Amino acid sequence: MKIRDAELKDAKQLDELLSKLIQYESQYDSNLVHNCIIEDNYFNRIGLDGHKLILIEENEEIIGYLYGFIYH
Repeated sequence: MKIRDAELKDAKQLDELLSKLIQYESQYDSNLVHNCIIEDNYFNRIGLDGHKLILIEENEEIIGYLYGFIYH
């Protein structure tokens, strides 16, 4: 298992993981759309001041991530 900072090349896969999470959680929350597809959510956030995205990889595949930002 490897933990590292996200890079721009990871943005598409992170959007796919977020889409899967929303689709899964839609069965428990009627406010979420089951067929939701996230695009370009993380591309402009990676490397942005006050934002941090950390990936967890196993066998060169992203299996999870943490995202946080400073909110003023």
